[in-house]
Amino acid sequence: MHTILEVKQAPEWKFFHQVPQRVYKNYPHWIAPLEQDIERIFDPGTNRTFEHGEAVLYVLLDDKGQPAGRIAAFVDHQKNKDAQFPLGGIGFFECTDQHDYMSALLEKAEIFLRERGVKAIDAIVNFGERDKFWGILAKGYDLPPLFQENYHPPYYLPFFQEAGYLPHEQILTLAGRLNEVPVEIFMKVAERIKKNNAIRVENFDFGQVDRFARDFAEIYNAAFADKSHFKPVEVHTVKKMMTEAKAILDPRLISIAYWDEEPVGFAALFPDINPILKFAKGKLNWWRIPLFLLKKRLATPDARGVAAGVKPAFQAKGVMACIVAHMYPYNKHREEFKLATVRSNNQHALSVYAKLGAKPEKAHIALRKPLDPAVIVESYPFVEW
Repeated sequence: MHTILEVKQAPEWKFFHQVPQRVYKNYPHWIAPLEQDIERIFDPGTNRTFEHGEAVLYVLLDDKGQPAGRIAAFVDHQKNKDAQFPLGGIGFFECTDQHDYMSALLEKAEIFLRERGVKAIDAIVNFGERDKFWGILAKGYDLPPLFQENYHPPYYLPFFQEAGYLPHEQILTLAGRLNEVPVEIFMKVAERIKKNNAIRVENFDFGQVDRFARDFAEIYNAAFADKSHFKPVEVHTVKKMMTEAKAILDPRLISIAYWDEEPVGFAALFPDINPILKFAKGKLNWWRIPLFLLKKRLATPDARGVAAGVKPAFQAKGVMACIVAHMYPYNKHREEFKLATVRSNNQHALSVYAKLGAKPEKAHIALRKPLDPAVIVESYPFVEW
């Protein structure tokens, strides 16, 4: 026997956060995501998706009253207005390796979504931004997750596939070593471009956060407007992200390129703080913050790529070479760089990253289940290595 509770108050949230601690107790590579990060996603006061969306969370207790599984289900009604068919999502699924528990949770989430007119369901995804907590781990079980990157046991993927979820999208994590980047090539290209054009690159400056947020949003929205699932980023969202990340953000890891003073390209990376956070076990409380900051000062984290883009009209003009040439001297002391949430259908990005010597080391897969016979699930191109 088991019991499924809806997560509404502190007692249920406590059970919700205890589930992964039980699931991963024998998985040495797992690093607990910060509990406060997950709670913020499901807080209408911090996640604007709630202005036009709904979400529910469930936790399953076993016959001894111990938390053994959890799941979240959500739908963005505003986004569905422009979609081919109403789409819902499932995320933050964790469960012990017991088929009846997993099936009960999945059924509960699917009922919630069916009642809201959903015709297909994506899993495992995030209720909001696509740059974090996206996809089921399919390759790379022997590697620790990056900050806000999903880690899963091997039995999740086959379970969802047996439940009718089909591979839809592949999300790659690429890795490279800075001492192997062919920086001389980028330096030569940058020197040639700068000699004949008024292009400059500058690092992020907290004293000019308004300007950087505005320029970042302008470039991002132009660079990714033709991508599927594109959602324009707003200036206030970028500013909020930069402000909230101030404790960990390194200005040397964010650069914007200007061509005749027009913002045309950017690269944004964060230090991968997950190895430092492992000690916190998901709980970065006030009394742990000094220890975290001490560890941050004593460590030189690898760089985790968040996003990079160039306006379409400037993509063949060497802008990214100028950005790489600018950023390298500031970061050559780091050993590795990681590029997360790279979609395998983004051939332009994969081509640029390949020139940096970055290669896939992990793969996550977003699955989609049709609830209506008229819905055809089409898969984007996948990369094999």
